[in-house]
Amino acid sequence: IIQGRVAVEYLDSMPTKRNYTFKCHRKDNKAYPINTVAFHPKYGGTFATGGCDGMVNIWDAENKKRLAVLPEYPTSISSLSFK
Repeated sequence: IIQGRVAVEYLDSMPTKRNYTFKCHRKDNKAYPINTVAFHPKYGGTFATGGCDGMVNIWDAENKKRLAVLPEYPTSISSLSFK
């Protein structure tokens, strides 16, 4: 996780087109650090990122798409978890 980017790399296979990097947690051409990543325990391809911009994004790693954006919090997100 560097400069508002997340890399998805599959460790069970050789480097392929399945691995990718994408930009997130950006606002007004400014990149915000990503502080935390949480993986869903049941849906393996689903994860959430939380950043210094006060935003939480939920992602589908398999389809390379953002599923949801939660309402902005007044402070940075330091920790996330799925229950």
